[in-house]
Amino acid sequence: MKRMQFLASVVILAISACGTPTVTLPGKAPVIQSMSVESGDVRVGAGIKLMAQATADSKALSYAWSSSGGMITMPKQAKSIWLAPTSVPYTPYPVTIVLTVTDAHGRTDKQSAQVLVRNQGLATL
Repeated sequence: MKRMQFLASVVILAISACGTPTVTLPGKAPVIQSMSVESGDVRVGAGIKLMAQATADSKALSYAWSSSGGMITMPKQAKSIWLAPTSVPYTPYPVTIVLTVTDAHGRTDKQSAQVLVRNQGLATL
């Protein structure tokens, strides 16, 4: 019991003497190689394709698309479709589309693109 208590004291002393311990994760954080938004100028109600490619040492990457307006149909896929709002308060109306890629260790890379939504009638894919 005394030996365990002594070892615990040495470990605590070593940590406090060295300052804040740092943790180094293996490999490199994900890097978004490309983020493609089919068009930067769309009409209300239109849909555009979104595509992403990312690399990382970790094979398990998760994708998360978000936007400041409209709707993303498959927000957790590398390929998705963004649907513009069906009405906008003024034209052109800027919407930001954001892609976040996360690896198995929680490290992220993020990119964004702006799309202008114009109030010129409905368009289809």
